[in-house]
Amino acid sequence: MPPPPSSSSSSSSSSTSLPPSSSSQIFRKLESFRQPPDVPLETHERRFNRIAAPLLQNPRHQPTLMAIYMRTLASRDLRHSLAARAAACEIAPPTLTALQAEARALARKHTSIDAFSELYTMRQGPTISAAAHAAEIEKKLALLEMPLDDDLLQDLYRRSLRPEVAARLHSFQYRSYADLKSDAVRICP
Repeated sequence: MPPPPSSSSSSSSSSTSLPPSSSSQIFRKLESFRQPPDVPLETHERRFNRIAAPLLQNPRHQPTLMAIYMRTLASRDLRHSLAARAAACEIAPPTLTALQAEARALARKHTSIDAFSELYTMRQGPTISAAAHAAEIEKKLALLEMPLDDDLLQDLYRRSLRPEVAARLHSFQYRSYADLKSDAVRICP
């Protein structure tokens, strides 16, 4: 009678893969998981990975995990950008970890583009002080991936001021955005 198969070979394969029913349950849970609009991408990523933890080390599950992760994202623009990059095989290696790193990088780009658009269209309201307006601009500047050229920044800032404040500053040349902002705050506290 042949000896029974060694338990070491069967235990090594069971440690890397789950029973199909367990995998299916995790996939179902991930399929219903969504990023709420007010939850940052990094928080969503941690929560997703916590649920997916038993599947993360299995290379066979990577394509499915990547597809599900993209569907869970709140930003439609981010989903489309990631899907295009994945379809073009621009995410290497094709793993969930690489996809999530790409998602973070793309999210920063999208945030930067949105912040620049808002800077371009931002206007000082009639009841907003120059100091409060400057603080809002500083928040948007902090979201940019790259700092703006000082001349461009001065131009955007001048255009964003109320007409009466901009008129008072119109004839002056400033060495820096900081000097311009300081004068605007002094003129229109």
